Amino acid sequence: MRPHAVHLTDHAREVLESIQSEADALESEILAPLDETERNLLLPLLHRIAAHADLPAGIHPGLQRRRRARREPR
Repeated sequence: MRPHAVHLTDHAREVLESIQSEADALESEILAPLDETERNLLLPLLHRIAAHADLPAGIHPGLQRRRRARREPR
């Protein structure tokens, strides 16, 4: 089997950024009642629940990259 590289067009990058912005806004709205400490606790707890339910890990690998990017100073 040959590996294939997939590259996004400029338009696709713009659409992806727009979707990411909408997802971030929705996440902020959903998590509004939680303070920062509670938000930081939520993801590991959800991972534990998913592991207990034998759900496959890594379904959303971009989530970890986004969380690290938010913590890094800009």
